Amino acid sequence: MAAIDHIIWATPDLDACVKGFAQMTGVEPRIGGSHPGLGTRNALLSLGPKLYLEIIGPDPAQDLTDTYGGVFAKLSAPGMFTLAARSEDLSSTRKTLAEVGLTSPAPFEMGRKLPNGDTLSWRIMAHAPRGAHGWEFPFFIDWGTVPAHPAEDSPKGCSIKRFAALAPDAVKLERAYRAVGLDIEVRRAMRPGFETVLTRRAARSCSIRHAGCRTTP
Repeated sequence: MAAIDHIIWATPDLDACVKGFAQMTGVEPRIGGSHPGLGTRNALLSLGPKLYLEIIGPDPAQDLTDTYGGVFAKLSAPGMFTLAARSEDLSSTRKTLAEVGLTSPAPFEMGRKLPNGDTLSWRIMAHAPRGAHGWEFPFFIDWGTVPAHPAEDSPKGCSIKRFAALAPDAVKLERAYRAVGLDIEVRRAMRPGFETVLTRRAARSCSIRHAGCRTTP
């Protein structure tokens, strides 16, 4: 079964978003690296054991034509984009998705070029078409034999206080979550998206609330 691996915050300007996040929380996300071919790069912040926040934005060193980076560059403001669920058996997860009417392409390899020049690799599986539940339904990731989960070596100091998905048909989305073992609160809302509350684990607390972000790659 699956578990939330990371939540993804999209921004048109990664450096500015990292700086703003650090000012609000006192914890600065660490640059993770670039995604060759996707036009993106990211910064990471641990939210607990095997759970982290990924801030993703356009990579100015890449050609952004027809890429996610090109889409994110056009956003009017940062916001919640989607989430990733961790699975140690993507083939089994794919079969489960098919049983609830969600067809998925075969898992494929992905990687991220680290600042030191090394490459971190993993396997990923999306569900298709995205329109079935929109970006409120996760893609799935298998970290395989990576030396350490990204949450382990990313800056710490924040935690997730509340995470809920918003959907016009909350019952249908909740049923899809449960089918793959995800325990995520789902609330009925006219506009699909997420409600996210992050807090700093310190005497001086800070909460970040965001609901209803919409991006359309």
